[in-house]
Amino acid sequence: MIEEINLKNAEILAILTMVFDEVRGIYELEKGVREYELDRLKDTLMTSFFYDE
Repeated sequence: MIEEINLKNAEILAILTMVFDEVRGIYELEKGVREYELDRLKDTLMTSFFYDE
């Protein structure tokens, strides 16, 4: 039980780290490209949340 929780926490931490890295990279882009990339990231995350186990 505790091992399952630790694995899930590690998975969530990895996802959050990837998202924060992606957002940091997006904000270094030009404005038009930044808006497109933020929309793309939002769509990807929303899709993954709805289709998660």
